[in-house]
Amino acid sequence: FDLLHAHNTYPVGVVAALAAKTMRRPYGITEHGDLLVDGRRQPQSFLSRRALVGADFVIAASRELVELVVECGAEREKSVAFINAVDVERFHPGIAGSPWRERLGFPRDAVICLSLRRLVDKCGVQHVVRLAPRMIEKAPQLCFVLAGEGPLRSILQAEVQERGLAPHFRFLGTVPNDETPQLIAACDFAVYPSFAEATSVSALEVMAMARPVVASDVGGLPEIVFPEETGLLVPFHVRESTYGDLGLLPDSEEGLIAAVLRMVHDDDARRRMGEGARRFVVENASWPAYVA
Repeated sequence: FDLLHAHNTYPVGVVAALAAKTMRRPYGITEHGDLLVDGRRQPQSFLSRRALVGADFVIAASRELVELVVECGAEREKSVAFINAVDVERFHPGIAGSPWRERLGFPRDAVICLSLRRLVDKCGVQHVVRLAPRMIEKAPQLCFVLAGEGPLRSILQAEVQERGLAPHFRFLGTVPNDETPQLIAACDFAVYPSFAEATSVSALEVMAMARPVVASDVGGLPEIVFPEETGLLVPFHVRESTYGDLGLLPDSEEGLIAAVLRMVHDDDARRRMGEGARRFVVENASWPAYVA
């Protein structure tokens, strides 16, 4: 082979660096965000730095991650940000969502908010569940679909039951990839209240289907979510991405509630932002655009 290309700095980037040195071949690393966890631990931090210092190129999935890999040792002139890409022929707004909508069993007038992500601290879904009673009080037609697994699932399900919110929630667990487009089509918008995010492939898939998103202004999300154009951004006051749950300040809570309610009540804005989201993905995050 002529080149080694490793995905994530630790551990495979470290292995690529050692192999490249032994075989006298160039190597590069694409960092997807694991440095947010591993890059600042010992001995990972030392090994990661060595791998990044010697890399011939480093690709990062967001501008924030470019700054992180440079901080961890990569040369700035050899580091570049590429947002992730999705298949816009597979994820498109012409897909029928009615079978999944019937399967979910919500009332016909329900406005469905989708969470298509792992149920872990960094994804912030726990705050959507916690704030749901205040949202539903002002928008009884609001319903939530949580697709994804994680250690928070049983905790969140118990909280929903205790608060009497079960009619407004569906926990789907892992949804097969070939069913994801139909599930997205059954929903009206999606929420990404993350504390850490590179470029969310899940968000791009939702946007490719002309569904707008509500997202925190964290990591790479502001690089794909433009207020009033492709969705709504909520200030989370997080200086840099973290895989831990830092909690939400009162104004962030109010901002998240207001953004979700805006999506519920303003059909025209939701439709307009959804069309803008599709247009953005086709022009900037489709595979043809990515390869070009």
